[in-house]
Amino acid sequence: RRRRCRQRHCSLDWTARGMSFGHKDHYAELGVPRGSSSKDIKKSYLRLAKQFHPDVVEGMSKEAAEARFKKVTAAYQVLSDPLTRRDYDLGRGEQWG
Repeated sequence: RRRRCRQRHCSLDWTARGMSFGHKDHYAELGVPRGSSSKDIKKSYLRLAKQFHPDVVEGMSKEAAEARFKKVTAAYQVLSDPLTRRDYDLGRGEQWG
């Protein structure tokens, strides 16, 4: 039996034993649309990493900045490699966290 993801932005079907419905959208985390070039993804990552780095952040708690920095870095790790990005786009593999 197949179930559809409940998130509005997602058009993928997930099996009940596959990925959880609480998956993260790494494209939204980096602020780029799906189908962006690797150059655009890298540029967005560098901008956000510089903005949320815990050592240089101002106007935000160090813990909150560190949490956001970790999310941005995790998203970039998935989307920067062509093979993991393809698997992420197709909904294969482990839960992308």
